[in-house]
Amino acid sequence: MGRTILFLCIFSVLLKHAESACSAERITGPNCVRDGIVIPPGGTYEKTTGPGCFECTCRRDNGGLILTCCDVGRIAVSYPKDICRVVQRGCDLLAVSKKSDYKPCRGPVGYVAG
Repeated sequence: MGRTILFLCIFSVLLKHAESACSAERITGPNCVRDGIVIPPGGTYEKTTGPGCFECTCRRDNGGLILTCCDVGRIAVSYPKDICRVVQRGCDLLAVSKKSDYKPCRGPVGYVAG
């Protein structure tokens, strides 16, 4: 049983990093733009109200601009639905006990970056 728990813990950490969603694109023009928000070169923009939180940075590269954006937050994708439910806290969609929104779900819970 102990080895199974250890495996699941390590697997969860690896899955979290494997699921990190980032993208980069070359931009033409004087500034980067994401969802109508202008980000100057060297600047950063964070959307911190969920769902759909992200962080973008705009940087100069070989005479052009690169816009790099990464999703932030966690989304519960698997959990025991008979004893748990999902609530939003900031950028996270967390699995919590059906009895109390402030107690974590007691059971196997899987998250992805969101």
